[in-house]
Amino acid sequence: MPDTNQPSAAANTAQLFAMAVSWLQQQEPVKAIPLLEQYTQVVANDAAAFSNLAFAYNETEQFEKAVACARQALLVDAASLSAKTNLGLALRGLDGPEPIAEAAGLLEEVYRLQPANGEALFNFCLTRFDQGDFEGALQGFTTCRQQFGDFPKILENIAACQIKLQNYPAAITVLSSLLAQPRLTSAQRAGGFHDLGIVATEQGNTKVALDHFRKALEIKPLFCEALVHQGIAQNTLGHYDLAFKSFAAAFAIDPEFPFLLGRLAHQKMLCADWDGLDSLIEKLNAAVLAGKAASEPFGYQAIAQDPKALMVCAKTYSERQFPKASIRTEYAPAKESNSQRSIVSEAGSKPSSNVWSRMSPDEYAGRITLGFLSGEFRDHATSMLMVGLLEALDRKRFHVILFDNGWRDESAIRKRLEAACEIVSIRALNDPQALATIKQRRVDVLFNLNGFFGEMRHNLFVERAAPVQVTYLGFPGTLGVANIDFIIADKTVVPKAHESFYLERVLHMPESYQCTDNKRERPVLSTTKASLGLNVGSDDPFVFCCFNNTYKITPVIFAAWMRILNQAPTSVLWLLETHAIAKENMRARAAALGIDPSRLVFAPRVTPQEHLARHAAADLVLDTTPYNAHTTASDALWMGTPMLTAQGTTFPGRVGESLLRALGFGEELIAQDLDDYVAKAVKIAQAPQTIAELKARLAQSRLTSALFDTERYAKDFEALIESAWKTRRR
Repeated sequence: MPDTNQPSAAANTAQLFAMAVSWLQQQEPVKAIPLLEQYTQVVANDAAAFSNLAFAYNETEQFEKAVACARQALLVDAASLSAKTNLGLALRGLDGPEPIAEAAGLLEEVYRLQPANGEALFNFCLTRFDQGDFEGALQGFTTCRQQFGDFPKILENIAACQIKLQNYPAAITVLSSLLAQPRLTSAQRAGGFHDLGIVATEQGNTKVALDHFRKALEIKPLFCEALVHQGIAQNTLGHYDLAFKSFAAAFAIDPEFPFLLGRLAHQKMLCADWDGLDSLIEKLNAAVLAGKAASEPFGYQAIAQDPKALMVCAKTYSERQFPKASIRTEYAPAKESNSQRSIVSEAGSKPSSNVWSRMSPDEYAGRITLGFLSGEFRDHATSMLMVGLLEALDRKRFHVILFDNGWRDESAIRKRLEAACEIVSIRALNDPQALATIKQRRVDVLFNLNGFFGEMRHNLFVERAAPVQVTYLGFPGTLGVANIDFIIADKTVVPKAHESFYLERVLHMPESYQCTDNKRERPVLSTTKASLGLNVGSDDPFVFCCFNNTYKITPVIFAAWMRILNQAPTSVLWLLETHAIAKENMRARAAALGIDPSRLVFAPRVTPQEHLARHAAADLVLDTTPYNAHTTASDALWMGTPMLTAQGTTFPGRVGESLLRALGFGEELIAQDLDDYVAKAVKIAQAPQTIAELKARLAQSRLTSALFDTERYAKDFEALIESAWKTRRR
């Protein structure tokens, strides 16, 4: 907000001020800044000059300088509304909840003093947006549009609100109006294409999104945000090398861009590009513990070995991305309207062939209604683990609803889910509609099966969709949200000493926290090791195996594997082929460590049944650390292939131990550290009788142990949830 009041100063300095104001009026803040800096060095008690300099710094995104100048203006004139406005706008550019809260107070004060001032209303609406009140912000920006017309900044913010509210057709309409403006700056035009890319991304049109980001970058090549979102889209399409280049280019422009440091590290790990990774991780750990917006929680789990750092990371991410994440609320049932009823019936119901869709809430009164929210109710790892549990839950005590934010496939898993549960689609609903849908179904306990991965709807939990909310299975760690009441774990993955690192109250399953499906098929391998390409250096090599995603393979664990191969010369290492770049990099690193690269055999992607079957060709699974195999471990153990793990320090790093203990294994397959891990792997490879005995024990345990006893798990799960429901926090 420029201040055009004439300063009381000598003529020669007054001319500087007048020239600076002229440049500001022509939207040339870069030219105004040196004039105002020179002026304020001479005239130290001019509130208008400092306020204008703060405005110019805001326009050039030099927010810390803007804050200092605006505060100086207020020291001279505590009542200056322009200084308060510029201070509020500058504070919005800083990280952390405190600057945002101060900005909100200042800009609301200015608006309350000038309720008829459209610019004051506009700035006040910016803070409403910051605080997550997207409906309120949209109403205010719409009023500004009615008053000022299609001013670019107004259109940009209306579009931002519509995107947050998932009103994507409306957002596209507004952005089209923006791009049709004849006098847009290049930054505004690039921003319009960028936001169209965001809409396309949210609608699942990743290739269309990439085209919009490309147009934005053609106009503004150093557009950091567009580079980041281009990288995200490239990653979604599996173009990991291109995504890394986009993130690296963005990092060169702004190393402090939110969560970019973590994205860069994660992308390097997806590519198995380990050069410089140690120093990058060191910087990342320090930034996370300092509370900076350095990494998204999902990627950071593959790096972190400190449970406190994981908690801080999740909390920082949630509070920044979901402004209400730190506010704990009580459950308030939604008022049902005719329009909301139509939302449920049109978007939420199943065909009449599903018995659950014909039941009203009154018909399952007296039972605890469990809602499971996920974007993966199809042929996916989450559903593969859960389907048996969902079938086994006692319908006399529980009514079960699946809230589907994904899509239906024709898989056998999906058909089993449909036969067992009511499925309500929420993918086409925005957050208010989805919240109303869940509340109308009178859900008592709502489970978040995504956390920070996949087709998540994190904001529904932030907004308190159900009286009791639980994070479970999909994301192994705290979500950093005040409204998540419980997390389901076990005493191995979350020992008592680690509970302070969880915002949720920890519920311990008596055995492993991970559910499994004992109805799952065990396909038979119909081929040979040779046909799978495993006969490298021997007709019958010992096959070490790890089918984890590449990002879980750290240079430290890879070096341990190479030590194992060196001491077991007739062995091979069988890995999952994810990307050509990763394959090339790992073979090069193997050669550098003195191992013949051909001893690394890469398994192509195949159907789930073929993938399960080929486990029979492996002798021993080598788990990763600090992020273990999870569903991948369950696959191998179900198919009878033993797994060696090393004790970790975090939830995702202790899952292997949890699964093995539930199967009755101990130190024979659970190493204390990496030296012990290497020694155990070599000893097993050199003793054919040992691996035969381990496989025989595993075959017996599969039939009798807790891990694969779905009905036993269901009873324990039911008791745990009933207890949580009775003792819930009020």
